[in-house]
Amino acid sequence: MDLIVFLAGAALFGGGFFLLLYFLFRKKPLTWPFVLMIFGVIACFVGLLLSSPLTETSAAFISTETYL
Repeated sequence: MDLIVFLAGAALFGGGFFLLLYFLFRKKPLTWPFVLMIFGVIACFVGLLLSSPLTETSAAFISTETYL
């Protein structure tokens, strides 16, 4: 699910970017492209947070450096 959230965020950001280029070309208000890009960045961060392996057990495991 974390990959799906990240990819959805990347798609929102990419769609907002191309919409921004289109709206710049047509000289329309740029509110919606920036809203899409902001939601895309937030969704990407949520996807990265969901995939974060740093739980209590893994953080303790990494701090002991026994994984080498």
